[in-house]
Amino acid sequence: MVKCVVKYDNNPNGIYYSGQSLSGIIEFENEKTRNVRGVSLRIEGFAKCSWSESEGTGKNRRTVRYRGREDYINSFSYLIGSYDVTESVLTEGVHKFNFSCVLPQQLPTSFESHYGYIRYQIKVEVERPWKFDIKYCFGFTVIKILDLNYEPPAIRSPMKTETSKTFFLGLGSKPLFVAAEIPMSGFVSGQLIPVSVKINNESSTDVEATRVSLKKIIHYNSLTPRRRTKERIEKVAEVIHVGVPGKSKNNVTAMLKIPPVPPTNTAYCKVIQVSYEIRIKAKIGGIHRSPGLRFPITIGTVPLQNSIYTQPRLGWNAGAAAAAALPLPSTSNAQPSAPEFDALQPSAPFDLPPPSYQEAIGGSTKKDSNNGEALTEDQPFSPMYPVFNFSSQPQPQSQINIQPSNSELPPSYNASQENYQEKKGF
Repeated sequence: MVKCVVKYDNNPNGIYYSGQSLSGIIEFENEKTRNVRGVSLRIEGFAKCSWSESEGTGKNRRTVRYRGREDYINSFSYLIGSYDVTESVLTEGVHKFNFSCVLPQQLPTSFESHYGYIRYQIKVEVERPWKFDIKYCFGFTVIKILDLNYEPPAIRSPMKTETSKTFFLGLGSKPLFVAAEIPMSGFVSGQLIPVSVKINNESSTDVEATRVSLKKIIHYNSLTPRRRTKERIEKVAEVIHVGVPGKSKNNVTAMLKIPPVPPTNTAYCKVIQVSYEIRIKAKIGGIHRSPGLRFPITIGTVPLQNSIYTQPRLGWNAGAAAAAALPLPSTSNAQPSAPEFDALQPSAPFDLPPPSYQEAIGGSTKKDSNNGEALTEDQPFSPMYPVFNFSSQPQPQSQINIQPSNSELPPSYNASQENYQEKKGF
């Protein structure tokens, strides 16, 4: 049997930023001399999604398979042999082959989910005459830098929203007011999000619980047989606080900690887009619908600094040079390490240590079937993302003003928005 491993240069876990150079050694251990047509190397990166839907009724009912794919890298070369050589020899012993590939600047971040993925992988194939080929597949992580300091200034501003609900239990029924605030809308994995919630329950209906959750919203876009979008919402984190009885008030601050998750991706991949929302729900029992609020947020890979970042945005050429200058990230089970934080931005907020790299929550590692065309040895793989340690740093404080109890509705109340929230669910 031929054993094959990939060893990345100064990067044991294979974590790269877009624009960096991927390089390493492919090592074969062959217990005996073999005749082969060749040994090939393919470095590829692509996004893919797929799902099925039932359409039509009665005899016309059928299952339609929707698919989408977008390719980013497809580099092919022979380690042994060539296109013109029909037979070569893989001798007994250990063989090492160097490889390198410059990753394009605009690669989307690696991502795994139920209906699709963005994958980067190295495929090594031993092509054997009159036998099944042997294929080896090794995944590596690519991270597209999303520096929150280059995002629009509004990302630094507090966000507030409020709503109310009347239960119509009688002509004199009073409303339930719910208001919430977050100090900003840009965060990174490892950071705590303080969500301030104030509930003024003037009604006679009890609020059973206050749920504050972080949702990951994934949109899959098919290209065949026609364009179609599928949405999947996943709960990433949740904090549940006690309820608020009727004719009472309560103020809570829910601290949501962002686990290892891929950054927001809405610009660099046409097949899969990833966004995040904070959702607040005042849980009402019985037949009543629970009022809810939501904040769209951005999860990046470089956190906001204390002061406003006034340097101009890097051009594409400058950005590529900056990414190429980053030290290669690496991790270990004992003490994860990362690129120097100063290489990502001029100064770190609160003098943060460099991020560690951890596997994503709920990331899938399922591989595609080879359909019997080869003997495939897939190595287990899950993407890893930067996670910052804010445990010893001060957390931002937020304040909120709730609408006075004698008002019928908060000033920003929007009935159509509430209907949308109730229809979509929380």
